[in-house]
Amino acid sequence: MTAGGEALRQRLAYVQLGLVVLTTFGSYGYFHPDEHFQILELVGLKLGLTGPTDLTWEYGRAMRPWLQPAIYYGIARAIRAVGIWDTFWMAWVFRLATALLAWRAASELARAELRHLTDLGDRRAHVLVTSLAPFLPYLFARASSENLSGALLALGYVALVRAMDARRARAFVVAGVLLGLACEVRYQSAFFVIGLGLWAIGVARLRRELALLALGVAATVPVGLLCDRWGYGRWVFAPWEYFRANVVEGAAAGFGREPFVAYLWLPAANVLAPAVVIVSVSCLLAWIRHRRHPLTWGLVAYVVAHSAVSHKEERFMFPVAAFAASMVVLGLSPSAGGATPALAARAGGWLWSRRASLLAKGAYLVGFAALALLAVYPLSWRSAMQVYRWFYRNEVRAPRVFTLTPVEYLPFYMRERWDMVRLSREVCIADQVVDRPSYLVVDPFGPPVDFAALGVRGRHRFTDTPIAALGPTLARVDAWALRAGLPAPRVEWHAIYEIARSGEGCGSP
Repeated sequence: MTAGGEALRQRLAYVQLGLVVLTTFGSYGYFHPDEHFQILELVGLKLGLTGPTDLTWEYGRAMRPWLQPAIYYGIARAIRAVGIWDTFWMAWVFRLATALLAWRAASELARAELRHLTDLGDRRAHVLVTSLAPFLPYLFARASSENLSGALLALGYVALVRAMDARRARAFVVAGVLLGLACEVRYQSAFFVIGLGLWAIGVARLRRELALLALGVAATVPVGLLCDRWGYGRWVFAPWEYFRANVVEGAAAGFGREPFVAYLWLPAANVLAPAVVIVSVSCLLAWIRHRRHPLTWGLVAYVVAHSAVSHKEERFMFPVAAFAASMVVLGLSPSAGGATPALAARAGGWLWSRRASLLAKGAYLVGFAALALLAVYPLSWRSAMQVYRWFYRNEVRAPRVFTLTPVEYLPFYMRERWDMVRLSREVCIADQVVDRPSYLVVDPFGPPVDFAALGVRGRHRFTDTPIAALGPTLARVDAWALRAGLPAPRVEWHAIYEIARSGEGCGSP
């Protein structure tokens, strides 16, 4: 790029960094339970916060990798050494460390992909897209296996590109190590690595270099074995246990089955839909126009393999989100080169010519509005994290918590273990609230709570809805999505009441 173009790239990279760091503060909720139970609660087990019986069934099957929890455990020990025991701050440091790595990896990836663009306007557009794609800060701010694995994949890919330029044996081994670590963090990332390997054989005609790359990947297997031995307390080959449980025994299918083409719509089932649709379509066009591009091989292998598996979720595409963003200009710009089948060329050219249209500006506006919301507020998708944060910040110790709405049991975020009682209906609990601080968690937009039937009196303490007036509207939208069978995640809200036995108790005349 020109000096001015490089300056723009650096400025936008730091803008993105600021957005990513800001988003780590508001992302203390989790997008999916695996982000918590397969990472943080495993760390909690080693820190003495979580018991084996608090963990999910996968722990008993010894099928989840311990590399990422081991890394976070080391960070946690360092944090405790300087006197910080607050697990919310601890989790923020986990998110920040992972976010910084993801941001750096995406920046290096975007810079490496500039080599495929010769037109100055295309290069500037590439910098804008890869720096300002509104979904990336939210994804980077997650302490999830998808995020860490995606960052390592990007670093491994960039290392491979640079190794091919330098032609140094050590560089290929380093690239292999990074790609192997990505697979140790999340086994399914191997599909992307396999695609890159096929490209290396079929397109790049690598032989000795491919062997060096494979050597680097193989070198990470003992790392995974040692981490799993430390985590489970016995020798186990967790990737095989994962495959046996989810594929051979069909456990994954028990979480839902979707058609082969479900990834055409699953990634867009969220508030960032306009940006996701644009990037997805652009990426598809790039695969058609740039069939010999290494990312085409890696991404096609990754997406096809995931499509062949019956159970699908939008988060399974998160590790390759930065790769998809880096292919947008390649898919749309008429001057980006590559093969030009008539339909792909016309479709890409049509979209490119409307990149400054009113509709496109509307999509940008929606994307950045969603980014702003996700940067500062943890939407309660499948999460009661704000409930836990309220109890933690108010130093409520060993409470008895009754719930009339779903609340996951998360020992990692408890100052002292809760006695949680899940109520399926309003029954008398007057005699259970006399020996310790007691609270009731309900859906603030559900039916009014009948405190008399419960035999208690209640005082409202907290509601996690960002704007109370929006709650009923969001609840109706969520109910409509559920009836329509849409894949959008369910939104859950919570209200906390401090409760005490009423004077009459239950059953008094």
